Amino acid sequence: MNEWQNLKPHGKMFESNGKTLEHNLKSIVTERERVFLNKRDREPETLSRKEKGASS
Repeated sequence: MNEWQNLKPHGKMFESNGKTLEHNLKSIVTERERVFLNKRDREPETLSRKEKGASS
């Protein structure tokens, strides 16, 4: 309880920290999505290369 009471005077600072935390979580999610999309996009590339190699 004392920790929360200590945070109350710095309510604005605490809010900004919460926003920053939310932003950090979003950036982590987008980073994971980007890595996943990169992996997913690479697979069709290798398939198309094999197809090109087979056709030539």
